Amino acid sequence: MASPPPILIVGAGPVGMVVAAELLQRDVPVRIIDADRSHSNHSRATSIWPRILELLDRIDVTDELMCLGHRIDQVRYYSAGRHLGAARLDRIRDTAYPFGIALPQSITEDVLERRVTDLGGKVERGVRLTGLAQDADRVHALVETADGGGAELEASWLVGADGAHSTARRLLDVGFTGPELSLDFAIGDARIDGGLPEHMAGYCWSPAGAMALAALGDQVFRIAVRVAEQQRQSDYCARYFEEVLRARGPRGRFRVDGVRFSTTFNATIRTAQRYRVGRAFLVGDAAHVMSPAGGQGMNTGIQDAVNLAWKLAGAVDGSLPEALLDSYHDERSRSVQVVAAGTARQAALGGLTRRRDVIRRDLGVRLGAWSRRLAHEVAPTLGQLSVSYAPADHRTGGNAAPEPRRNAVRLGPGDRLPAVIGRHRVGWPTLTADRFTVLLWQPEQMAAEHRAAIEAARPAGTELLAVDSASAPALTVALGSRAVVLLVRPDGHLSALLEPTRAALDLPAAHARAIHGPSAPASSLHRTDQQERQGE
Repeated sequence: MASPPPILIVGAGPVGMVVAAELLQRDVPVRIIDADRSHSNHSRATSIWPRILELLDRIDVTDELMCLGHRIDQVRYYSAGRHLGAARLDRIRDTAYPFGIALPQSITEDVLERRVTDLGGKVERGVRLTGLAQDADRVHALVETADGGGAELEASWLVGADGAHSTARRLLDVGFTGPELSLDFAIGDARIDGGLPEHMAGYCWSPAGAMALAALGDQVFRIAVRVAEQQRQSDYCARYFEEVLRARGPRGRFRVDGVRFSTTFNATIRTAQRYRVGRAFLVGDAAHVMSPAGGQGMNTGIQDAVNLAWKLAGAVDGSLPEALLDSYHDERSRSVQVVAAGTARQAALGGLTRRRDVIRRDLGVRLGAWSRRLAHEVAPTLGQLSVSYAPADHRTGGNAAPEPRRNAVRLGPGDRLPAVIGRHRVGWPTLTADRFTVLLWQPEQMAAEHRAAIEAARPAGTELLAVDSASAPALTVALGSRAVVLLVRPDGHLSALLEPTRAALDLPAAHARAIHGPSAPASSLHRTDQQERQGE
């Protein structure tokens, strides 16, 4: 039987290349095209948050990014120059990466493209998508090649990762809607002398307006400030940023020197009406754009990439039903709405001008720092560790929940399990990146007959992992001290929590629901490994 044609990925930014690397690592052939002849040297997105570092471990690039990037251990809040408090990423207990990384997007793209190349892929630059059609089992794409000629490409699936002005989205006739607003921001990377904390991102609110800062290392900071349309410039000098810093920034005497990069960009808020159309999907900015507050855009797109890629790889190799791909839109659109609402709230805080509103905001931040709400809720949210695929009425609160009793389970189906994926790190359970995992928590508390029955009932193709509080102490915070059986998705989100005494009975049905949906027919239950071995 002839092999199916490759998956066509339109767009070779960070999101498109994460999709490509995920698929290539599963031996799924891809073809990656990008309309630009070379990738941009501009720094653009600079923040990579903890959850994304976890997910990028799947394709083995996290260590290199950490070596090249600059650690961000806190997000600080200032008002009229006064420090109000900080959301401390370095105090998050349920991730192997309690920090963010500041790194120019161009370098992130270099790392990802090298990984794609190592896995056998290649970015075809200067190739522009011009037409699109699809039938029951193929996508037919018309492209304009780098030499100006035309060609038709055949693909099994298409992933549109071509940005906010997505050609793929337009050709799929998908609406891109949002509030009627357009915001202009001046951004620049420059050295700031004067003693700003070297490992922070910061939001500065003042009567003159809001400003954001992010340390890039060696006393270089990203500066972002909203400007009126009539103030737009092609670039900005050190004097401009120094005046903005003096009017809006922390108290102190600062000097801005050596602007390395500056520009104006326009931010809108939009979301695609559908993330899937037949055999085509939209990811990243092609599916959604949001306020730049919080630096969540690229991170949210990488979450899209991973959510889609493991499902798409399973559909291609036959280990998962194609129907599971419908969950991509449902899960990611709900998650994007939550993240976008958070960035909108962050932006709104910087726009407050009435004195009573400013006092209430500042007092709220101070109380949040004192009560540790910034640590328990705001920091994990900024780090995208709170992303859950549970329905809204089933959310457990994730990282926003108060400290649980030691024997209480803190997580629920859809929530992220504190773990690493695809790499071994001491003190953390290691999940397999390409299949579901049946995780036995505190197995020494389980009766031997129950453990044997669970292993016999384990669905075919799943991994079995036994973990206790000694080998993974961080899981005690999430799962308590009592034994429980978990079914964990390849992306580290929970599908089910089961009582050890009933797990052997409930596990096959839980797995079927995870891959087929709540109405999974009995005939869709996968045979267990034991049954496969016996040939039943």
